Amino acid sequence: MDNLDLGLQQLVNIVAKLRDPQEGCPWDLQQTPQSLSPMMLEECYEVLEAIENRSTENLKEELGDLLLHIVMQAQMAQETNAFSLKEVLQGICQKLVRRHPHVFGQTKAKNVKEVLKNWEEIKAEEAQRSGQSKGKKSNQLPPTVPALILAQEWARKQHWSDPSHPESSPLFEIETLLEKIKQNPSPAERKNTLAQVLLQLAKLASFWEISLEQTLRDSLKNLLFKTDKNPST
Repeated sequence: MDNLDLGLQQLVNIVAKLRDPQEGCPWDLQQTPQSLSPMMLEECYEVLEAIENRSTENLKEELGDLLLHIVMQAQMAQETNAFSLKEVLQGICQKLVRRHPHVFGQTKAKNVKEVLKNWEEIKAEEAQRSGQSKGKKSNQLPPTVPALILAQEWARKQHWSDPSHPESSPLFEIETLLEKIKQNPSPAERKNTLAQVLLQLAKLASFWEISLEQTLRDSLKNLLFKTDKNPST
């Protein structure tokens, strides 16, 4: 067993001890998958912040905190005989091998486009085998994802022309929608129009391969930084 295996096993043992009904921690024993969900989301955002700040020390710590939540969720699942951490690890390993036949199999992929095409086809086959085609689509993002990310995922799946083409482009649609806003619409119409503008912006971002969420986060971070430096502005 190498150091990585020993480290992971040590974390698993610590979490199991924290959840021990006789000798565990009262706070940890009170937790449920649902009660820990908000904290897990916070840890995800702290990981993102460390990445954005290019802080390797913070990233190391925050990844550890996030890993703790993953192990804790698996521990609680094991307590109800739902699944174990071993099954989680086996599942992701099998998925990665299955979805990379150009690496672990005989499939050929000349470029990233072909890799993504194969990935989507394999996901669709998996969904059909598991019966997901009748319910939630396997490639459908959950509604808890930030709205800008959902909008861009929707835009990515739309079939539309180059934004430079008049009358069929997001740019034309945005101009039309902004003209509607100038006509003093009702609050409900204003709300709907703004939503449509955001969707068209998501189309543009998708076409230009720009992350709308990340772009806005970066701009806000710069604005907030300037505000902190100049509180009177």
